[in-house]
Amino acid sequence: MADDTANPPKPSRIKAAVAKIKERKNDAEPAPRWVNYVAMLTGILAGAAGFLTVRATTLTNNAIFEANQAILEQAQSSDAWAEYQAESIKARIVETQIAAAGSG
Repeated sequence: MADDTANPPKPSRIKAAVAKIKERKNDAEPAPRWVNYVAMLTGILAGAAGFLTVRATTLTNNAIFEANQAILEQAQSSDAWAEYQAESIKARIVETQIAAAGSG
């Protein structure tokens, strides 16, 4: 087996990054005031985006419902017109048959 004392373990990258952040934090000047509001602004924007998403979904569902209702009404009107035409054709056939029987 290899001797572990010859190669001491390297500090983890996370520990090195944390140490670097602490070092910079102590050396750096304070952040501007607006940096403190970034998290709050992000939360507000996320809440607004969530609300607008729900609202858009509701409006989309209503539009789909209204479009389906319009298609249903159009189909019912078409059926009523076809029924009217069928009755008119039947009445014309009966009139033609009566006229043919009466003249013959």
